[in-house]
Amino acid sequence: MAGKATKCSAVQRQATTATSGHEMQRVLAMELVAVPDGAVGTLLTPFGVDLASGLVLKLNTSGPPLPFKTCLPSGCVVPLQFGKEAVRSLRKETLLRISFVTAGDGRRIDLPVSLKGLGQALDRAGVLAGTSR
Repeated sequence: MAGKATKCSAVQRQATTATSGHEMQRVLAMELVAVPDGAVGTLLTPFGVDLASGLVLKLNTSGPPLPFKTCLPSGCVVPLQFGKEAVRSLRKETLLRISFVTAGDGRRIDLPVSLKGLGQALDRAGVLAGTSR
């Protein structure tokens, strides 16, 4: 189709399974798109997070809290923006920790996110979208 751009992204979703093995509840979803100056995307968390505390990404050290933008029927949204240097760091590491506080009891939740294959996924998404560098 002429004139239509293809949007490709790297996506990771994590869910819990009930003991029956049938019900699944999404715990988080992260989507990243390669852009010329790094990567942009969104992170979706479940409801019940303390929005005022924000969300913290930990690679080697903790970064500043990132603000939640809004909550939708599917969960609460944090916009993500990584510069070139941050994307280089994400490509080198194997694990990203996402940390947030629950609204009800103030409990801190730390979720591990595997970065294995992220570099290849961003590269391939760029090729498919025609934006690879």
